[in-house]
Formats: sequence, structure tokens, C-alpha cells
Amino acid sequence: MRNQRRGMCLIFNIQKFESLCPRYGGEVDAENLKRCFGALSFEVIVFKDYTAFEIFDTLRKVAQADHSDEDCFVCCILTHGGATPDGNEYLYGSEGRFSYNRLYDPFKDDVCPTLRGKPKLFFIQACRGTKLDNGVKLKKGYNMADHNNHSMVTNPDFLLAISTVPGYFSFRNTVDGSHFITNLCAIIEKGLRNKKEELELMNILRQLNRKMAYDFQSNVPNDKKWSGKKQMPCFITTLTKQLVFPHNISTPSEVRFISRSR
Repeated sequence: MRNQRRGMCLIFNIQKFESLCPRYGGEVDAENLKRCFGALSFEVIVFKDYTAFEIFDTLRKVAQADHSDEDCFVCCILTHGGATPDGNEYLYGSEGRFSYNRLYDPFKDDVCPTLRGKPKLFFIQACRGTKLDNGVKLKKGYNMADHNNHSMVTNPDFLLAISTVPGYFSFRNTVDGSHFITNLCAIIEKGLRNKKEELELMNILRQLNRKMAYDFQSNVPNDKKWSGKKQMPCFITTLTKQLVFPHNISTPSEVRFISRSR
């Protein structure tokens, strides 16, 4: 992380849909991400209610730009999601839907050479199905086992961080935002305040997993079906090096924020 610029952070916040219910609380997640990655010195651009085509077209154009003097690239997607009966997953734009690979295909090494060898990070807050995780009671002294994920990308230096595991529901508070994004930003910002703590990405994600696994439980008093459920984020990575964010916190006046609504 020693280039002239940290890089771009694109936030696609989809709240209004052609044929689905609105995503209330998405604006809180967008603001948390904007503040968090702004503090990490990213150039933050927020896109609101873009269609599936507009999302892909924006990513394609950004990938074609010159990123030679940038450290890395970040893309955050806040939307509805789902899966077909045969397991093909997709995300929604305000109109239409698109598969996960359309997010990162424009940034592969043979298409985007100026990001070759640099981290390309994707954070996705969306459902991946309708299953609910009831959780289990842990015995004293229990240690979580390691789980290996099959990679969804074929090129090096990608990270795909998704709010829940395949097939499961992802919880979002309509007032306070999603638990995945809220905790991710809180952990990063706590690390920024603690100069002695190294801001290494995989350590941040391990802390996030632990927080979600042990501390989170849905609370829906008026509907027992949705209350008391668990949620586990899922990280798929082909990163080849450690990614350590510097502690030089940027003030809002030093960060370029752009908002674009459809």
C-alpha cells in the first residue's frame, strides 16, 4: 500500500426495485461504508438504485481506467439476492438481475492489467437463499473447525466477502442497517483508532466471523419464525499476499466522495 493513491471504492446501494420489496436500512450501510473506506483514504463513489445493466456497465468502464498509481480496488454491493433451484446465485439491480461473476470478470488480469498483482475486494450484503440458521448449543471448550470454500474466481488477488453462506438468508435492520456491514465497519474503525493493532485484512475478517458467529442473533419479537436465528459470513479468496491497511486516517475533507443516483 505504497502507491500514490489508495484506490477506488464503489458502493452500489440498491433500495428500490421494479418487482421486489424495498431494502430499508440500506442507506445506513452505505453511509457506514462511505465513512469507513474514506478513513482508509479510498476515493469513494456511491451509486444508488442502479439497474443490473448500469452496475455492470459502470464496473466495465472503471476496469478500463488506468489504475497504475493505485494500491487496490474495492466494490461493495448492497442489494437483494437469491439462487436458482440448481444453485446458480444472482444479485438484483433496481431492474434485472446478474450473476456474481459479472462483478469481477472485468477486473481479471487479462482484462484489467493495471490492477494485476493488486487486491480486488468485493463486499456483498445480500441474501443467498431463504434458509434460516437455527444455530446449535456449543459445549464448553468447543473450538470452531476450519472450513475450505471452493473458489468462485480463477485469477489471483481477489476477495469475495459475502454476508452469509450459500442458500441462507442475510439479516438487515430497517433502521440500523445490516449486521454484516455494521460489524465490518466497526472492526476496521476500531483498528484505525488503535495504532498498535495491525490492520491486516484476513485478521479483520476473522474478527468479523467470530463476532457474527458468537454475538449475533436475530431479534424479531412479532414473528418467532425469524427470531433467534444465526448468520455466518462467507469469504472466498485468492489473495496471494498479506493486505495491511496503513493507519494514516483521512479526514472527510481529504476524501473524494461522489454520489450518483439513477
